[in-house]
Amino acid sequence: MADQKQWRVPADLNIRQALGLSRQLPDHPLASACELVFDDVERVEPAAILCLFSAVSDLKARGAQVALDLDRSPCSDLLTSLGLDCRPAEVGPATPVVIDNLIPLSRGALAEFRSVASRRLARTGDVIDDFSRSLIARLPSVQGCGPSRVLSYMIRELVRNSAQHSEALTVLYCARFEPDNQRFSFACMDPGIGVRASLSNNPDLEITSDADALRLAMQPGVSGKSWAGRPPDRQGVWSNMGLGLHMVRRIARRAGGELVLASGSGARHCQSHGDEPLDCHISGTLTAFTVHTSSVGEIESLLGEGRRRGD
Repeated sequence: MADQKQWRVPADLNIRQALGLSRQLPDHPLASACELVFDDVERVEPAAILCLFSAVSDLKARGAQVALDLDRSPCSDLLTSLGLDCRPAEVGPATPVVIDNLIPLSRGALAEFRSVASRRLARTGDVIDDFSRSLIARLPSVQGCGPSRVLSYMIRELVRNSAQHSEALTVLYCARFEPDNQRFSFACMDPGIGVRASLSNNPDLEITSDADALRLAMQPGVSGKSWAGRPPDRQGVWSNMGLGLHMVRRIARRAGGELVLASGSGARHCQSHGDEPLDCHISGTLTAFTVHTSSVGEIESLLGEGRRRGD
């Protein structure tokens, strides 16, 4: 390729590194070709795959030529299995694709969740709940590790956020379980309106930036669908109470993991020692969590607390 610029992807392809790349790639001149070189990559996280897929897709949509050099990476098989080099698998609400302990990059139609709910005379949240359970059930190693019920709850909350708030038609997701260190990671992304625009529907909130919106989104009781004086949506257990992200963050922290929320020009990286704001470029919203599944007792107790609070 003429006038080609190479971007070397770091050895530890974690979400922080991927968010940094997402901020740099939009500045690439559209008239020249771009190649992402993965020669040094030795470790990769599902959230990073989604982040890079989004950044590359944005570049291609703007007319840039983008190539991915995966072959010489020590973990090229993993990168390929996770789906970075191809189009996401098109799946239905109850049919996630599984390869060993991976859920490769997949695209689900949010409209199909609603359609299935309509046919069943059920709520959309119930269909998303079934989807999250079926996803975990298709990972035998995770199913046997103990807290599968809690993991399906966390997946449900992230997918439900996209369904309720994004106004998007689809959601992308992928996951990985590492049996050696009992580490489970899940990430989902939608190309919707973003966190700031969603929360701006709430007249009680003053939001001046993407970073401000992300900070508010983590607080209990904050929602773009529910506020003082608005009639209830009569969705029973699925009514939006603004507790989903707050609870997922608490669970991830207690389980020695992390939660990442990224949208627009900002991201929030939540770990046990606190939250850190980061810069990025994300069209829509990306949410991801990682937990150590050996922390069963603490996770289960927090899930019970969430139910008592009405989530």
